[in-house]
Amino acid sequence: MELKENIAYIIYFGVFIISFFVIAIILFVVVYQRKRMVKEKEYELSKKNNELAVLNSIINTQESEREKIARNIHDEIGPLVAAFKLHLAVFEISLGKGTLKKEDLVNERKFTDKILQNIRLATQDLSPKFLLRNGLVESISSYLNELKGVEMTIDTEVNESVKIEDNIGINIYRVVLELTNNIVKHGLPSKIDVDIIISPEIIKFSIVHNGKGISNEDFTRFVEEANGLGLNSLISRTTLLKAELDFQKGKNSKIIFIVPLTYEKND
Repeated sequence: MELKENIAYIIYFGVFIISFFVIAIILFVVVYQRKRMVKEKEYELSKKNNELAVLNSIINTQESEREKIARNIHDEIGPLVAAFKLHLAVFEISLGKGTLKKEDLVNERKFTDKILQNIRLATQDLSPKFLLRNGLVESISSYLNELKGVEMTIDTEVNESVKIEDNIGINIYRVVLELTNNIVKHGLPSKIDVDIIISPEIIKFSIVHNGKGISNEDFTRFVEEANGLGLNSLISRTTLLKAELDFQKGKNSKIIFIVPLTYEKND
């Protein structure tokens, strides 16, 4: 009788242990599934927030570009066209008086060339067609060589096997143009040296000039003060590219702009 009770006890105890482990496993699975669902929801929420942040960045960039278009037309092309109209009025008077000179027309042709140059630069700045047709390096070189009043030197080290996606190339193009335009406009240099390196890992631009430079601290202050310089577009594009910007202030100031091409593999 005692043996049977011991066997029954062992059976009950074994059933209890098995039931305990089964319940523990079920609870573990339930808790794990709930945690996984929570993490998935958090991931989806984070993903949506990131997508919204990127979308907001793109919208801000577009608005900044529209503002830049209007400013360029108003501040640069508009006054030239207005001056050209005034010159024509003066020529009309001179023609009526018989005092119009050949050198007046020669000078006006040079002035017209200046207007066309500004229109050409604005067109290259606003439209990616030239970039998509000719490639990043040639497009940037073409633009920089059009800048007047500055001695421009461009050195390139390009791995021809590297294929740059259109959206990456466009954003890089805009950033480099914004940086060089700011240097010319605010730094007032007489000489600019641009080194371009394109490898399978990175695209690197080193822009050295003898004008007034800024440090990383200056750039941060400009950002905090929203002090113009097309910063909204510059920051948005740099963020989208996951790029690095380094400002070095000195006798020959330098800006280093590095775009990683392999960051997706490391995410």
